[in-house]
Amino acid sequence: MKNYNTSSQDIYTVKRSVLNFSSKLSTGMQKTNQNFLKDMLFGLVKSDSVLLSDIARSLDEPIDIIQIVIAAKSVS
Repeated sequence: MKNYNTSSQDIYTVKRSVLNFSSKLSTGMQKTNQNFLKDMLFGLVKSDSVLLSDIARSLDEPIDIIQIVIAAKSVS
């Protein structure tokens, strides 16, 4: 039987580490760019992939994957 409490604690710890790291990287950036960097870094870690579609799926956003990919391409 899998211990879901430990798993969710691990995810929380990793997310907190990624958010702290991204806040250091994004100092002085506009808020939208800070959010983009935060989402991209967390998506990279969570999806274990560099493909935009995989990153978008891992974020579990309530919008279509294609909309996330188009928005990410327009920022970069």
